[in-house]
Amino acid sequence: MTTATATASDGGVLATGSERALGIGQDGLRAAFDKHRAFRATVAELSALDDRQLADVGIARSTIGEHARRAVYGK
Repeated sequence: MTTATATASDGGVLATGSERALGIGQDGLRAAFDKHRAFRATVAELSALDDRQLADVGIARSTIGEHARRAVYGK
């Protein structure tokens, strides 16, 4: 079970145990979730293309995850 607490250092904003452990606040956690959702959507959209369509845009099926990661996270 996750607990929520307010501390003076976080401006009184409630932070869960996992947010404190990761060193991120609610905004950072939301941004990370939004990026992961964009990554999953990108992978799903690229996976829905057939091999010919992927070849047209220069992506091999085996590199879909890599391309999606680079597009969303810039890595």
